[in-house]
Amino acid sequence: MWAYCAANDVPVMTHCSRGGIYSRQESRAEAVRYSDPDNYRDILKEHHGLRICLAHFGGLEHWAMYFEVAESRKLLPHDAPIEQRRHINWLSKIMQLIECGAYPGLYTDISHTVFATQRFLPAISVILRGNPKVRARTLFGSDYYMTETEKFDDRYLSMQLRHVLGADNFREISNLNPDHFL
Repeated sequence: MWAYCAANDVPVMTHCSRGGIYSRQESRAEAVRYSDPDNYRDILKEHHGLRICLAHFGGLEHWAMYFEVAESRKLLPHDAPIEQRRHINWLSKIMQLIECGAYPGLYTDISHTVFATQRFLPAISVILRGNPKVRARTLFGSDYYMTETEKFDDRYLSMQLRHVLGADNFREISNLNPDHFL
């Protein structure tokens, strides 16, 4: 599948947060292990030109961990063995994997889990305004059907984010970056 997507210029969106995606054939812990951003390093190296978006920028749990568990921010080299990097929160991992420049097809999005709370909007602004490499690989996503279940209005959320980020940064993540990714 990865080879086909790379050869045929098909971008891939994959789940990258702890919640929601698992099946009867595997445990929740196994599903979480599959979602770890480090699992995509070899895929991106092997299939040059492949574009993958790690949806949800690590998810709500890892955003909370980023601020609440200082140990989870201690980075190891981006190519260190996965087992040695298990303690790192996925927000930090994704930022590091993008910043290192070794994975030019890697993107992330700030979809549903980030909007589940007002708590992280200022942090999103600081991260994206202060880091042009990460901003250039971040997509705005509403994960619309999830906003329906959470009783969020996607128009209100996008306007709120545009206010927090500023019009130019919002345009980059909502128009320019999706054009490059797609």
